[in-house]
Amino acid sequence: DVHELVSNAEIAVRHARDQGRNCYHFYSAGMHDEIRSRLLLETELRNAMLRNEFILHYQPKASCANGRITGTEALIRWQHPRRGIVPPDQFIPLLEETGLIVQVGRWVMEEACRQAAEWQAAGLEIPSISVNLSARQLQSDTLVADVAATLQNSGLTPACLDLEITESMLMHNADAAIRTLTALKQMGVTISLDDFGTGWSNLSYLAGLPVSGVKIAREMGFGEHGDEIRRPLISAAVALAQAFDLDIVAEGVETVEQLQAARELGVHKIQGYFFARPMPPGQMTEWLQTTHAVMPVDC
Repeated sequence: DVHELVSNAEIAVRHARDQGRNCYHFYSAGMHDEIRSRLLLETELRNAMLRNEFILHYQPKASCANGRITGTEALIRWQHPRRGIVPPDQFIPLLEETGLIVQVGRWVMEEACRQAAEWQAAGLEIPSISVNLSARQLQSDTLVADVAATLQNSGLTPACLDLEITESMLMHNADAAIRTLTALKQMGVTISLDDFGTGWSNLSYLAGLPVSGVKIAREMGFGEHGDEIRRPLISAAVALAQAFDLDIVAEGVETVEQLQAARELGVHKIQGYFFARPMPPGQMTEWLQTTHAVMPVDC
C-alpha cells in the first residue's frame, strides 16, 4: 500500500545518505533488521548509563627523553552484560547522534578526574589525565561549568587535566569553540589537538587555538618500513607543531623502529602498545606500582 511504499522509500533514502552524495539505494527487506538492531542498541545504550555498564581503561604516555610516564588517557569501554567488552567505535557514533554523548562524556570526565586524584593521593606518578571531548560537548553551553565542577569535586589540580579535541570539531563553529577553549585554558586546563595531521583546518585557526599540544595520528604511520611518502608528511606536521611551540605526542607507537623514528623527528612523547596497552583501573594501579612505569631510554 501507499504507506508501506513511502516508508520503504524513506528507509532506502536513509541508506543512500549514509553512503554519501550522488548515489541511490534500492530498498531491501534486510534494512528493517538493521533498523531494529539500531533501535535495540539505542535502548541498551540508554540503559547502560542507568546500570553503570560503562567503564574506563587507561593508556599511559611516556617521555621520549627519559622514558618516564607523562600522563595517561582515559578510554571508555562498554561492559555489555551479554556481549562483553564493546569497543568505542561500535557505540560512540550512536551516542553522538542521540545526544547521549553529553551525559556520558560528563561521566567520563568525572570518573577520570576522580581516579587520577586517587592515584596522586596514593603517591603514584600520574602527572596528568587526558579526556576526549566530543563535538556535542564542545558545543554545549555547560562545558566550562561542568569542567569547573568536576575539578572542584575531585580535588584534581586544573593543570593535571588535559582535554583532547580534533580538528574536525572546529569546522562548524570555530569562533565559538575557540571562545570555549580559551575559557578552559584560563581555568588552568590544558588543551591538546588530537589526530593532528589528518584534518583540513585553516592554519589561521590553528595559530589562534589555545592548545598546548598535539597528537600525531597513528594513521600517519610512524616508522613504517618502506613508506617514503608519509615520512615527509609526518616531518611537516611535527615541524608545524614545533613552530607553535606545542607539546608533541606520537600515537600508535608499537615497535622500537617507530619509537626511534619519533625520537629522530623531535617528538616529545609516545603513546602505544610499545609502552603500555589500555588497562582497567586495578591493573593500571598495579602497573604504576612496578618498574614498568618507566621505559628504558636506550631501547
